[in-house]
Amino acid sequence: MITGETGAGKSILLGALGLVQGKRADLSAVRDTTRKCVVEAQVEMSSLALDELLESYDLDVEPVCFLRREILPSGKSRAFINDTPVTLATMSEVGNRLIDIHSQHQTLQLASDDFQIDVLQSFVNKLTEKAKEPASFLLDSFRIEWSQYKALKTQLNKWVEEEQLLSKEADYNNFLLEELDNAQLDQLDITALEQENEQLSNVEEIQLVLQEFQSMMDQDDNGLLDQLRLLKNRFTQISKYDSDFENANQRLHTTFLELEDLSEEMSRKADSVEADPARLEIINQRLVLIEQLLKKHHQEDVNGLIVLRDELADKVFTNQNIY
Repeated sequence: MITGETGAGKSILLGALGLVQGKRADLSAVRDTTRKCVVEAQVEMSSLALDELLESYDLDVEPVCFLRREILPSGKSRAFINDTPVTLATMSEVGNRLIDIHSQHQTLQLASDDFQIDVLQSFVNKLTEKAKEPASFLLDSFRIEWSQYKALKTQLNKWVEEEQLLSKEADYNNFLLEELDNAQLDQLDITALEQENEQLSNVEEIQLVLQEFQSMMDQDDNGLLDQLRLLKNRFTQISKYDSDFENANQRLHTTFLELEDLSEEMSRKADSVEADPARLEIINQRLVLIEQLLKKHHQEDVNGLIVLRDELADKVFTNQNIY
């Protein structure tokens, strides 16, 4: 345990331990920058079971492991383990396995799988020494169980990830279905809607033409219908003289009836044509929405959107039954 009052040098000691753990060297921490700074640590190895780790780096295995870090005046540093030069990466791995620093809010290696195995190995070694017989089967059994646990955890994480993806897809399908349902596609007559939009967008022009039509048809004593009625009566008088006149009289009569009917129809139409900005805005918004949905879902017409909506409804229904 390292303890002491403020300024006692706890940070200096911890900094030195950090150097033999392969941490970055800071030349500003050296008081005399003209001389080489050397930090050494000796660690008892008997209960740590790190022989394989040292041998993997071609390092001598001794009862005591010597860690040395040298900081040169140039700012460069060198690292040694049992007097063998090593890289900082090697010193970091070995040093962190040999030295574990516990502070109030930090434990460096408890979360490490390798460190936990090392602790168990040390425990097994102690049991072996105490019982005078090998207890390595305990560690072997743990390794097997640990491997199975990690495999199951990996599979569980995979399933959780897949479930999250399926949940996101289900939420997105629900959103798309709600969007298409709100569009009320079954009651939509896009042709009639576009025609109404054209009419409301050109109300003034339509009203002007209809007024001109009615004026020409019904002008006092000189309207087209009056002129045609007079002409028809004149042909009635001469129709008895020639069959061609009779035929012309019948055609004039038919034309008169057709124009009279057309005049009444356009009169009713003129009464129904009026500006309605609010209705025009609603229609425009609806047409824009349909156009956006067609582009979004890459469909050519409303029927395609209806088919897509029904497919989404089936997916949502299936997903709800699964969950």
